[in-house]
Amino acid sequence: SGVVIKEDGTILTNFHVVAASAQAKIIISFADGSESEGLVMQVMPEKDLAIVRPRKIPDDVQPATIAGS
Repeated sequence: SGVVIKEDGTILTNFHVVAASAQAKIIISFADGSESEGLVMQVMPEKDLAIVRPRKIPDDVQPATIAGS
């Protein structure tokens, strides 16, 4: 699981989700059922966070909106 955080499809996920693939390519599945090969760009194991980037994104993917306070 993860959330798209940028218009280029960059995804924030948990490190434990990609730990076995931290130096390799992964397959990313989107909500519409499409899939894309992706790369683990950055990991922060101490915070259980990882940044991944898919090679292709569905046309209708929108980054999450985070409300301000």
